[in-house]
Amino acid sequence: MGQRDDETARLRLETLERGQVATGVIVDIKNFGVFVDIGGVIGMINCAELTWKHFDHPTDVVGLGDRLAVMVLDVDLDRERVSLSLKALQPDPMAEFARANLGAVLRGEVPASCRSVSSSLWGMTFRGWFTSPP
Repeated sequence: MGQRDDETARLRLETLERGQVATGVIVDIKNFGVFVDIGGVIGMINCAELTWKHFDHPTDVVGLGDRLAVMVLDVDLDRERVSLSLKALQPDPMAEFARANLGAVLRGEVPASCRSVSSSLWGMTFRGWFTSPP
């Protein structure tokens, strides 16, 4: 029975393609990502592929047992690994922001600034790092 399950999973793995959208169920959550069962194959969504928004832990975005649509980013047949993305199915907020504000003059706070530290090297300093001159 175990061998048959392995063969079925291998066949399912071979049918997956980059860019394909699949439905799956979250079966495990770790601090580095989420594991999703997509029809007998377990794929992983790395934290960077969960959402465009900031979060502290994957459980801030999804929960164990959640059913969701994911996009297949990569299929490694040799290592039997599938990389998935939830973020790829969400609109890119930067593209929307750029479209909505094209040509606009915007005001905002500058939390950091770039400084030239040599002829070929730039560094970023954040506002909290500045000190008053002596």
